[in-house]
Amino acid sequence: MLSSRKLALALGVSLASFSVPSSAHSQCLSFTYAQAMSNQVLVQTGSPFIYLWNGNGNQGIAFTNNDSTKHFSIDPTAGSNSASTSKGIAVDTSDGLGDVSAATLSGNTYYVYLASSGNYQIVASPNGGTSLGTPASLGISGVSNSFTPTLVTYSGKLFAAYVDSSNFVHLASSSTGTSWTILGQVSSTTTVSRPALAVYGNDLVLGFTGPNTSNRQPQIGPVATSGTYNARVTAQPGGYGNSHRNSVYAGIALVTHGGSLYTIGQYSGSGQFMMSSETTNDTSFPAPTTCNAYQLRWTPSAVQTSSGSTWIVAQDDSDTDIDLYKSN
Repeated sequence: MLSSRKLALALGVSLASFSVPSSAHSQCLSFTYAQAMSNQVLVQTGSPFIYLWNGNGNQGIAFTNNDSTKHFSIDPTAGSNSASTSKGIAVDTSDGLGDVSAATLSGNTYYVYLASSGNYQIVASPNGGTSLGTPASLGISGVSNSFTPTLVTYSGKLFAAYVDSSNFVHLASSSTGTSWTILGQVSSTTTVSRPALAVYGNDLVLGFTGPNTSNRQPQIGPVATSGTYNARVTAQPGGYGNSHRNSVYAGIALVTHGGSLYTIGQYSGSGQFMMSSETTNDTSFPAPTTCNAYQLRWTPSAVQTSSGSTWIVAQDDSDTDIDLYKSN
């Protein structure tokens, strides 16, 4: 059953309170409630991750199950009220949030997770997650067990943003998913959250939240242009992330919508409200606005499909649901 807040969103009566400041648009970015995937995400140690496949026409969701085995599950057709399926692969949640990330390259969707052995593994699927191949080592050394690497497809390759043992963020690229080219450290500022990646125009944009000493200030910027690595991550106004476990905080999502680039994340203070900020240049963001229509737990994830629809997935703050929202 939907909570009163979810029902209001589903009916569209509270959407006016979900707004983002904009220098390019006068209208608010409005979302409709699409689906609740009840009691399936690990309550305290996982964030759902949304990804594209089938020529960016379908969106799938990967997440860690809320059960004793901590297996990760996949719903390859999220938003169609389809069911998720456990993949029988256990995720190690002892240090961080037990996240799973995914991206699609050349018809295969690649999933990254921290295996029960304590090592990061990657596994491919030819059908958006319906079936999986054989897991293999990710092949990137020195990755922190507290922050699952984030994947995205850019310039014909997989790119991974990962965190080292000192909590600095690095970037790597791969044409195969198992052999990686290390591109370098992207910032002198440490992170307390899983990094986010998004493609905006010709740029690959990376974002993460800085240390507690800076109120978890977002660090965002283009780290590659037209396929050429060029790190330019800089501090932006505001602060994100209130939920935390073992010094790992809720992070941000980055997504393109209507020609703009948006950040989406949890307010750094009490209340755990959704916050958002918008830019049209990917190097300078205004201070984020609190989106009072929605509260969330842990890190959201967002994508834009080839049809132009934008989808956001996050764990509901009031229960263990994974909530899915859509904007056309």
